[in-house]
Amino acid sequence: MQSWSDTFLNSVNDYSQIIGIVALAFTLVSAYLVYATAKESTKRALARETASDERANNLQKKADEAIQRAKELEEKSAPRTISQDAGDRIKGILMNFAPVKITVMYANTDAEASHFAGDIESLLTQAKYPYADIPVTVVGDPPGLYFGVNDPTNTPPVCPTLQKTLSNLNIKATWRRDSRVPLGEIGIVVGSKPIQRN
Repeated sequence: MQSWSDTFLNSVNDYSQIIGIVALAFTLVSAYLVYATAKESTKRALARETASDERANNLQKKADEAIQRAKELEEKSAPRTISQDAGDRIKGILMNFAPVKITVMYANTDAEASHFAGDIESLLTQAKYPYADIPVTVVGDPPGLYFGVNDPTNTPPVCPTLQKTLSNLNIKATWRRDSRVPLGEIGIVVGSKPIQRN
């Protein structure tokens, strides 16, 4: 038979083991909670960082698109010009044909059209082509550049070659009948700059 002190000691030992197991379980639970909260905090921090990066990327993308749109608008609104290379090629074509009088008509209310007509007249002068400068109110004339002839069945020989050269230089110019142009001559009509649409 055990004495009270042995029983007490066994109880204390049993309780100590239970307390130790509970303490161990509590430590394990605490460690897990520390691990879980740290993991969740890291996950949330990464999510915030990712969201911040995405916002920064979106802002950069929008800024790049705005810059591209601004460049496109600037190009569309820039006045028409004839490059040095294009001018040299056009002069070369003109000088290979007998000079024909050219009537240059342009919108007298459009500064850009007037300036572009001046560039064309400068080329004609350099190629020793006679021309008449006629500022007109181009009511009914389409925007852009076109060549006019009075009689489409009797056009000067330079016409088809000139049109082909301009087309190769990405200068859009069409031919049409224009009663304002004297017979046997060429009319160059410079309308307002066409509006480019996307």
